[in-house]
Amino acid sequence: MKGGEIYGLLGPNGAGKTTLLKIVVELLRPDAGSVTVCGFDIQRDRRRALACTGYVPENPVGFDYLTVREFLEFVGALRGLPRERVEESIEKCLDLFGIRDKEHEFMGRLSHGTVQKVLVSAAFMHEPRVLVLDEPISGMDPESQRAFKDEVRRMAASGAAVLISSHMLDTARATLLMAFSLVVSTVAFTGFSVLMEYSGGGPLPEVLLAASVLASIPVLLFGGEVVTDTLSTVDVAG
Repeated sequence: MKGGEIYGLLGPNGAGKTTLLKIVVELLRPDAGSVTVCGFDIQRDRRRALACTGYVPENPVGFDYLTVREFLEFVGALRGLPRERVEESIEKCLDLFGIRDKEHEFMGRLSHGTVQKVLVSAAFMHEPRVLVLDEPISGMDPESQRAFKDEVRRMAASGAAVLISSHMLDTARATLLMAFSLVVSTVAFTGFSVLMEYSGGGPLPEVLLAASVLASIPVLLFGGEVVTDTLSTVDVAG
């Protein structure tokens, strides 16, 4: 996976999307194979690999008794960011996702969608070279979803490699350029428009999801060249 491109995992529940993303950020260890992030082996050099990675988990995890601002300041401190940069990033994210009125509220009192905005903000703070996002816009309002997609495109244009998991094709349609499905063998599509045409333009291509359901393997959508390798080795270069 190359910097400057947006990749996505699309598949039904239980296909293994979250498992793969957790392996990429070393929350799980693979039975075999390897993962390299920004040139660092995730198992051998975890600290440096994760230093260039921003991650949003599938299930929102926050600190209930920290306010939004306190939580973002905490994340910035963990990242070792200068105070001025932390403040600049917080101000940007508060406006980007329309949560300025929530900055002094406790995380535990926020709605699911608002917590998701805060977690995405935390992942964006240090302008990571690699973004790993598991259902990142779950619960977000349409305006915030648009802001998210615009920011992801901006970061990709600046050279970041972006890996997004979703079971919603409209999310993929808005961000991704090309697609392929991993089933028993690799089925390649030359472009996302071809995928939509082949599926009849429906909200979720039956042919793509059927293949994914039958094989219990996530469908991979991505921007960039068509890849025909297996996933025994994952190389993410931001």
